Amino acid sequence: MLEWLWEHGYPIDRIEEDGEVYYKTPAMLCQNLKVNDEVKNYTNGLISMEIDNGRSRKGMYRTGNLLIDMDSKTIFKDECKIMVSQSSFAVISSLIEVPHRTVSRETLIFYLEQIYHHEIQDNTLTVHIAAIRRTLGKKCIGTHKTVGYYWRYDVIKVG
Repeated sequence: MLEWLWEHGYPIDRIEEDGEVYYKTPAMLCQNLKVNDEVKNYTNGLISMEIDNGRSRKGMYRTGNLLIDMDSKTIFKDECKIMVSQSSFAVISSLIEVPHRTVSRETLIFYLEQIYHHEIQDNTLTVHIAAIRRTLGKKCIGTHKTVGYYWRYDVIKVG
């Protein structure tokens, strides 16, 4: 995935050291990531997760008073269906992939840019976070000032 992004002009540095290939973006540092090979881990100290050609979880997850269906991109709050935009769902799914860990603002902006297909302003992320908090509750997303956001609740796969 990062090789493709690098080849298509995204702001990613390709570094080769001692036979190892690294991809560096403002949001993450990846070692030996191959799109059509097995899943590789990446970490930048703030986040640590696995990429699998689209970084998408499948199934149903319970977190707090929410039930999130990743397949249909549907959220239920106390048994009532909640409508969120595709970009807000991308932010939510990015945060629940690594609950209690901070996801950098740069990473979330990167994911939003993939949805909008153009560069977005920093305040766009702030607007999305505020909208999510209004919709799902103020306590679901925590803030680490100037660094990023984190999901406050445990996430349990239920289906």
